[in-house]
Parts: sequence; structure tokens; C-alpha cells
Amino acid sequence: DLHDTLLRELLVRHQGYEITTAGDSFQLAFHTIGDAVAYCLDVQEKLMVQPWPPGFVDCHLPGSETVLVQQARLKRPKPVFHGVRVRMGIHASNSAEGDLVTQVHLVTHRLMYVGLSELIGREVSDIGHGGQIIVTVPVVRWLQSNVLNNTLWAQVHPMVMQELGVHHIDDLNIDLGIAHIVPVSLKERVALFAPLDEVVSRRSFIAANYTGSNYYELLHSPHQSDRPSYVAML
Repeated sequence: DLHDTLLRELLVRHQGYEITTAGDSFQLAFHTIGDAVAYCLDVQEKLMVQPWPPGFVDCHLPGSETVLVQQARLKRPKPVFHGVRVRMGIHASNSAEGDLVTQVHLVTHRLMYVGLSELIGREVSDIGHGGQIIVTVPVVRWLQSNVLNNTLWAQVHPMVMQELGVHHIDDLNIDLGIAHIVPVSLKERVALFAPLDEVVSRRSFIAANYTGSNYYELLHSPHQSDRPSYVAML
């Protein structure tokens, strides 16, 4: 399977760990935010050049058809979607979220993480569209700091980031600030993503003066090397 093989090959390159899979979804852990983001950007770019079966990419079904955008009058149209579209979500764990407990899966014998951080990570993976990478505020602030300081990481991993607003997680009674990122090579995707369900702008959220839940922003980005960053994808 091209999809699974690619995800696992790149996981090794970016020093990630496969926690579990369910159907075609993956739950992964990384030592750092940088590794997690670099992995997701890499996956989105590499998916574009996989040898997908012609019958799959030419079937014109939503989520698999090739989408081209016109760059300039004399240039060839540029593909911005091609083949399987994987939606991804990244959340960085933080001590404010409480303990992160490790357990061993009874069947796979792989290490699992249990705690609020893991629950948020799973929720974030369900928010976006295919080909979209959703990130939470701790990840956004880490990225902003790297871009502002023009770090080597930022130079090697050029991207476009856009704030999306606030997403409510019913089960956790949390309002989560989110943004999305795309590789700069696929920046045209930003204009093509449809608005997300159940996401309101930060301004609208504040104006509505919601009081029934907690606005979950996490003022301090996590720096502890022993607390993983999560990537979940479908």
C-alpha cells in the first residue's frame, strides 16, 4: 500500500514512533515539535509524487482527483492535489495538561500514551480536510518563534501558516485555538480548503463571550524533551 509504506518510511527519517493504527488512520509520537511538523510537511509533498494508479487519480471522485491551478499565462498549470489526501493534526503536550501515562498495548505490545494531551491530539486529527495540517496554539507559537528568528529549522522547512479560529471539543468541554500549515510548495491549497465545520473566528468567539467551556490556549509552549508531540492522521 503506497500510503502506509510512505508514512512509515518517512517516520523513520523524522525520528517518529508509531503508537497505533486503526483502519487507515495512524497515531504517532515525536520527541520535538520540529520533528512532528517536518514529518507532516514532508508527507504532504511526497504524497504528490507517488505512482498512484491512473484509475484512482482520474476517477474525479472527491478526495482523490488531481487539482491544478494556473500560475501564469505562459506556464503550465501546477498540481496542488494528486492522489490520496491525508488530513493531519499536531498537538504538543504540556505539563498544564496533567500527567501523561505510558501503557503497553496488550495485543501489539507497543507503548501507548494516555492523558489529556493524547485525547486532544486525536480530536485535532478529525478537524481538517484531506491535505490539511491542523496545529494547536503551542505548535503555532513554536513555529512563529522559529520564523521570527529565522532559525535553520525555519529555513529548511518553508511553509505557510494561517490562523483558523476556535474549535469546540464537546467531550472535553474545551475551546481549542487552531491554525493550519502547508508546505510553501503547496501554498495554493490554502485558498482551496473549504471552511471547517464548528470552527469560529477568534474575534467572534470573544465577542460571543462564551462561558460554558474553557478557552484552551496554553500560554507557554512546551520545551520539555521528555514530553512528546503528537501527530494523528486519517
